[in-house]
Amino acid sequence: MRPFQCLIIVALFYCPLSAAIILTPTVMPLNIDKGGFAQFVITNNATATLPLEVSVHQLLFEPDGSYQSATEPAATLMVFPPAAMIHAGQKQAFRVQWSGVSDLPASQSFFVRFAHIQLTPATMPAGLRPSDTGVNIQINYNALLHVYSDRQRADIVLRVDDEGSARLTNLGDRFTYTNRLNFEAIDSEIQSQFETVVGDQFIAPYTTLVVDAGLTLPAGEYHGREIGF
Repeated sequence: MRPFQCLIIVALFYCPLSAAIILTPTVMPLNIDKGGFAQFVITNNATATLPLEVSVHQLLFEPDGSYQSATEPAATLMVFPPAAMIHAGQKQAFRVQWSGVSDLPASQSFFVRFAHIQLTPATMPAGLRPSDTGVNIQINYNALLHVYSDRQRADIVLRVDDEGSARLTNLGDRFTYTNRLNFEAIDSEIQSQFETVVGDQFIAPYTTLVVDAGLTLPAGEYHGREIGF
């Protein structure tokens, strides 16, 4: 399981080829009530043609906010085109379309995975050849896609116990980010302290994050109100 603080995995490892590939955007919301599609663009700034295959994998969250990426591709999202050959200096747009139910019970998150597999000697970075490794090399470029509907809402509660320990819980059915939260009954100085201590973290539906020490709040429950969504 991994905590959901590192939002983007650009590649399995660094190599000059991965630095020459640009993926935009890296994080994208998809509202199924407003078209239900998103678009990603890959720019190939390398000197060789880039063969890509695209798949979408749901992120499966635990109550503590950790997650695993599903092994099998998601059946609720379709990608057009599912594969492409991007020539040097060219761009390719990929459209991701929601094909699941219209009454989604809670927001869902996915990796949109652009896989460059089985690099040939002609397309490998300088200094790296098959004889050097004895294995095929696969580089993945992952974007994050958050799928939701207009009917869903985040419902955030900050609970502070008598010892000062704090937990941030999303009781709602839609994701949010901590930098979008404004808490009731907290003055501006404490709100600023919260933003500094917690930073910008993703909170999936029905998950709880342990807040790092540093908040000086009386014990109790504080309800967060989303701003700017």
